[in-house]
Amino acid sequence: MTENQDERSGRERLLEISCDLLLVAGYDGVSIQQIADAVGMTKGGPYYHFRHKADLFANALIRRTERIHNEHKRVINAEPDLRSKLIAGFVYSTTHWEPGIPRLAADFERVLDPYRLEHYGPMLKESSDLAGLYSSIFREAEESGVKLTLNHERAARLFLAAMMGEIGLQGFDPVPPTEAEIPEIAVAVVDGILEGIRVS
Repeated sequence: MTENQDERSGRERLLEISCDLLLVAGYDGVSIQQIADAVGMTKGGPYYHFRHKADLFANALIRRTERIHNEHKRVINAEPDLRSKLIAGFVYSTTHWEPGIPRLAADFERVLDPYRLEHYGPMLKESSDLAGLYSSIFREAEESGVKLTLNHERAARLFLAAMMGEIGLQGFDPVPPTEAEIPEIAVAVVDGILEGIRVS
């Protein structure tokens, strides 16, 4: 392995492990020393890759959301039609939800200074833009002849509201649905939405 590959590999491990720690404890709950120890670096090691804890945090969050988003797209794009795409996306989101992400998104807004927000903000938005992803799916369906009572942006928002609502409800459910039950819930939700917004 070359020196550049070693450096890249060390940076990747740093981003992955620091994000795991941040998801559990939040920005304020994890020190650079704890991150360095978990990665197997000296305390100065993370600073070799990132100038400030906020830069490490922003890059770790963006990398994680980008990976989730790309996998989400891959799962959806493997399906042939609107209904199948929505069901697959619903199942993927509800079975791969990382509950620490909303807290890290709030930390992102709180701890980054205006300069860093201006730099990293668009990157985070692009790496986690589910509204844009589903809007494009509804637009493609319209272009292929599916007639909807809502425009594609509103249809996407309605779908996301239902999906995020289900994810939120699972957090309060004393007996959350099993992974085997999620597809049944997805079918019921998607069919209900499509029945309400598709022109027959």
